[in-house]
Amino acid sequence: MKKRVWILVLILLLVGCSNGVEVPDVYDTDEATAKSVLAANALIPTVKYENSDEIEAGNVIRTEPPIGDVVDKNTKIYVYVSKGPSKVTSKDSTIHWYNVGSKDDKWEFYSPYIEDDTLKIECFNVVFTQKIEWQDDHNDGTLYGNASINDTFDKTVPVRAKYSKRKFDAKEKQSFTLEIPLKDLNISKPTNMYIELYAKVNGKDQNVRINFTMTW
Repeated sequence: MKKRVWILVLILLLVGCSNGVEVPDVYDTDEATAKSVLAANALIPTVKYENSDEIEAGNVIRTEPPIGDVVDKNTKIYVYVSKGPSKVTSKDSTIHWYNVGSKDDKWEFYSPYIEDDTLKIECFNVVFTQKIEWQDDHNDGTLYGNASINDTFDKTVPVRAKYSKRKFDAKEKQSFTLEIPLKDLNISKPTNMYIELYAKVNGKDQNVRINFTMTW
């Protein structure tokens, strides 16, 4: 009797194993290939995206369950595809005044960089020849504005930065880091960014407009 039970158990195990499938090795393959390979193995690919400093953008970083695991057919496999490095610094960048009061205004900055789908521009020794007051309706220590990839501003995203001082006298230095979310602009590495910052110039509403040109 015991022998018959063990034989039955063995048969059930063999039947169970026959329905299993090993998660194929799709590491560092492109997204389309990975999805095709998984589907061909009776698995259901579900793609997610994350940053990677090692894997080229568009290629597979890992899967969950992991590669090599044996799972049931029609199991959902999460495929994590690289969005590229978490931080990308521009190779070259310049700034152009788009609408300011004087050619003597100054604006220093390091190479802009993209981190977590946000373009960040560290601005130093920003000096205007007129009095500036940042518009801050929320009174939360943040200067606001909008940004676009063209000078028509037909599609914009919000710009924000923490300021150290809201009102500045002429020729008084200030520093801040502009943050521009890129997702809603449908572009990963913009080569032009037109920025409009809400401000008062000499007591009058006059937004400050500038243009950053970047290569990656």
